[in-house]
Amino acid sequence: MTARQPALGRDINGIPAQNRALIMEQLSDARRVREFSGPWDIEATWLTGFQSRATVRGHEIAFDQPGDVAADDTAPTPHEYLLASIAGCLIAGVVMHATVQNVRLTSLVVHVSGTFDNVLRWAGIESAGNPGYRGIDVRATMSGEADDDTLRDIWDRALAGSPVAQTINRATPVITIVELS
Repeated sequence: MTARQPALGRDINGIPAQNRALIMEQLSDARRVREFSGPWDIEATWLTGFQSRATVRGHEIAFDQPGDVAADDTAPTPHEYLLASIAGCLIAGVVMHATVQNVRLTSLVVHVSGTFDNVLRWAGIESAGNPGYRGIDVRATMSGEADDDTLRDIWDRALAGSPVAQTINRATPVITIVELS
C-alpha cells in the first residue's frame, strides 16, 4: 500500500480532521513553523532528598533517583526522562508525517536504551571520563496502511527532524550561570 492523497473529512491517527487541516496549513508556512523554535523554558525546584520538580508550560514533571542510591524512587530520573523524550519526540514526528501523508498507523512502539560511560564521575569517585551515556540505542516497531518503503520514509523523516534526537546527535553546548545567594 502507498500513501494516498489526504482526505481531510475524516480523523486519522487520532488527529481530528479540522486539526489535520490546521497542521498541514501551519507546516506549509516556514515562518509559522519557526515560531515553534522557542525558547522553550522550564523551571525545576529541589524539594527534598533527591526529589525535584520541573514546571513546563503549566505541566509538572517529577524527578527522583532509584532507591539503590538512598532515594525514595518516587519518579523517574532525569536521564530516564531524556531517553523517554527521545521516544516521545520520535513518536510525535512519525504521527505528524504519517497524518500529513494520510497514512493510518496501526501500531508504533519505540524502545530506547542507554548505558552510562562512567557513572563514577557523576558520583565524584573519579574525576575523568564521561558520566553520560556512551551511546543510545533506539528500536522501533511500526505498522500502518502503507507499504514498507513509505513507512520507512516516515520514520526517516521523523528521525531527521526530531529536535530531541538531533540535539543529542550533535555536540550541543550547555551554558551555565550559577547565582549564589
